[in-house]
Amino acid sequence: MYESLLQKVKESGVSAALRASNIQIIDAAQPPLRPSGPDLRLASLFGLFLGLTGGIGFVSMREKLSKLIVAPGDATFHLNVPELGLIPSFSIDKGAKGRFWLP
Repeated sequence: MYESLLQKVKESGVSAALRASNIQIIDAAQPPLRPSGPDLRLASLFGLFLGLTGGIGFVSMREKLSKLIVAPGDATFHLNVPELGLIPSFSIDKGAKGRFWLP
């Protein structure tokens, strides 16, 4: 009697664990043909475009905002003072036997 009662308890536990569901499998799952992750070509083109435009923009803004005195007339423009003179530039060429010659 004990064994039949134990058998009934086990069956009722199993049937309680199994619940009825309205979910049905219609089609089996298939793996995708190509990855669904980021598109490498699109990301590379976007990075190239952003890098080029950012670099050109940075260089042009730096050039526009630069206050370096490079050419004659820059001191007058940036400092509002007259120029008194210039220092000529020259290059030194190395001649024969280690002597320096001015061109």
